[in-house]
Amino acid sequence: MPSPIAHLAMGAALWSLWDAHRPASSEPVSRVKRVTGFVGFLGASMLPDLDVVPGVLTGDMHSFHNQEMHSLFAAAGFSLLAGWMAGRLRGVRFSGGVFAITFVSYFLHLLMDLFTYGRGLRLFWPLYSGRIQAPVEVFGGLRWSEGVLYAGHWVTFFEELVFATLLFLLVWGIRKKWFFGLK
Repeated sequence: MPSPIAHLAMGAALWSLWDAHRPASSEPVSRVKRVTGFVGFLGASMLPDLDVVPGVLTGDMHSFHNQEMHSLFAAAGFSLLAGWMAGRLRGVRFSGGVFAITFVSYFLHLLMDLFTYGRGLRLFWPLYSGRIQAPVEVFGGLRWSEGVLYAGHWVTFFEELVFATLLFLLVWGIRKKWFFGLK
C-alpha cells in the first residue's frame, strides 16, 4: 500500500481544484467552511484505509487491509452515506456534490492502490472476489512485514514525494490556466 502521503496529496489536489473552480457566490466563503471542505477532501481520500484500524488492533493487517473496503461497492456505499449525511446537515435530502467528491476521492485512492506493488485489489467485490492488479506498478508501497526500518520504505517515501510534487505542479498550472485551456 502507498503511504498516506500520496493519498493525502491527491485529496489536497482535488480540494484545490474544487476551491478554485466553484461558482462565485454573492457571499464570501468563511474560513471555517474552507477548512471543513479541505478536511473533508483529505478524509474522503483516506476512507478506504479505515480497514487498517482492525488490522492494527488485532495485529493481523493481512486479514483486514485491502479487502472489501477497497472495492467500487464500498466506494458507492460510503459516497451515498456521505451524501445523505451532508444533505441532512444542510436540511435537504441528499447532497450530490458531497456524493461526487467522496466517490471521486475514494475511486482515485483505489486507482493509486491498483498501481502499487502488492497483492492487488478486490475491486469488483461482491460480484467478483478475485484480486485485480494493474499491469505496471508505479508505487513501491509499504511493506510493514519487513519492519518499520525497512530501507524500501524510504524509496516509497521519495516516490510519493515526487508524485505529490508533480501533482502540486499540475494543479498549480491548472489553477494558473496553463493547462487544458481552462478559464
